[in-house]
Amino acid sequence: MPLANELQSQFSAPQTLAIQGSSALTVIAAGATQATATALPAANNIVSTATLNQGVILPGTRQPFDQVNVANTTTVTICVYPPVGGNINGQATNAPCILAANYLVTFFSTGGNNWLADSI
Repeated sequence: MPLANELQSQFSAPQTLAIQGSSALTVIAAGATQATATALPAANNIVSTATLNQGVILPGTRQPFDQVNVANTTTVTICVYPPVGGNINGQATNAPCILAANYLVTFFSTGGNNWLADSI
């Protein structure tokens, strides 16, 4: 049985959402900079439309270990930016990480605007 069905059989719909997180199945990457990237709207995001090196931006001011999943189902690489003033994996402030086509990464907040990626 899929996890969602298993959770729904044991928990209410709001409890299931709290456990699994929200989902956005058709995120459209945009822009060529952090300022023009698409804000990720959910905890679980599928980027379904992008042109080469367009981007998305992680949410700001999170608690340690908050997670955001980003799946790039396009045929091009995209940029995943930290929130303004933040970093990913200790890179330079505001520098993006590159997410290959057909790849999924889980980002973990270390608090505030800084994130760690599980495999980049």
